[in-house]
Amino acid sequence: MKEKFYSLLEDHIFKQVFGDRKNTSKLALLLESLLPLEGDELSTLKIENTFIERSWREDKLVVLDVNASTKSGKVFDAEVQIEKSGFFHNRLVYYLCRLITEQLRKGHKYDKIRPAYCIAICNFAFLPSLPGYIHRFELREGKSGALFTDLLNIVIIELPKMPKENDGSEAWPILKCFRCKTGEEAEMHAKAYPKVREIVAELREFSLTREIRSAYNMYQKAWRDREMWKDEYHARGMEEGRKEGLEQGREQGREQGLEQGAAQERKKWESENEALQSEVEALRRELERARGA
Repeated sequence: MKEKFYSLLEDHIFKQVFGDRKNTSKLALLLESLLPLEGDELSTLKIENTFIERSWREDKLVVLDVNASTKSGKVFDAEVQIEKSGFFHNRLVYYLCRLITEQLRKGHKYDKIRPAYCIAICNFAFLPSLPGYIHRFELREGKSGALFTDLLNIVIIELPKMPKENDGSEAWPILKCFRCKTGEEAEMHAKAYPKVREIVAELREFSLTREIRSAYNMYQKAWRDREMWKDEYHARGMEEGRKEGLEQGREQGREQGLEQGAAQERKKWESENEALQSEVEALRRELERARGA
């Protein structure tokens, strides 16, 4: 069985890799490559609940892909989007506004508000008229470009516009992981750029763990099929013996049915069992190798 590779462009994989509460280093690596954050800001990164609750019953429920914050109060939303959907601009603005409003509670002063960042990694040309593939938007004055506030930040990444070769940016090696289509391609990329090794190892482990589970399920199914066919051949033997109407015929039919069925099924079972066991062991070795890479 050829190993299935799970891409970072899949929602649940993206959340698994970058939204792990026990290990924020991969998300910190992504954010650090995209945002001008000072000092060790990301050393206190914490994964938050991805559900932003309604303030009122009529409010729209927001479910983020990845929600995080730092000790200083900065908040981050990271989204992955495969296809362009209607009003995607509006959705990002709404998410960003909710990240701001969620910071204040009754009695809080407005100086409690900290910068919010909404990052969208798109597998389509979201802004086709703009050159480049990484775009950062802030709230600025239209003519002079003077910054009004640093509280509102949206970052758009357009993966299809990425150059095939490294352009020297900090983000390129990390974003290239989203473009890998096979485990072999991802491993080669990790060898060339060791800082993404942790991301690639997580991808490979997830893929291989799924494959081992799949192979084990097939192993269990083969065992159940074997038991089913054993009972089936037993029933056939008894039925043929019954038709003869003689004890000798019944016994002979039963024995022949059992013998033939058992022989055929034993041969089939042994072959499948050997193949499945070999596959599981190969996948386990590959998983151990990926973990130790």
